[in-house]
Amino acid sequence: MKRARKILAAFYTPAEIDIVESHSKGMLIHITKIAGKTGILENRMGGWMKKALEICGCKALDIQMGKTISKGDAYTEYVINWV
Repeated sequence: MKRARKILAAFYTPAEIDIVESHSKGMLIHITKIAGKTGILENRMGGWMKKALEICGCKALDIQMGKTISKGDAYTEYVINWV
């Protein structure tokens, strides 16, 4: 996920992603800028994160979106946990 900023910017302009918290069994990610501001795009990014973490060996992934830009919040929040 540390490389996500470069990957996200390659596909979506403008886009900005921040890893707010990171620990051995999860992380908290905020997207503060996003092109289009649509719920579909936010869900697509969550799916991309899930697949990237699966490829890295994370098991039993759970990704929940808290706040979302598409609903008027300042950022889209992804709470990610795994075992």
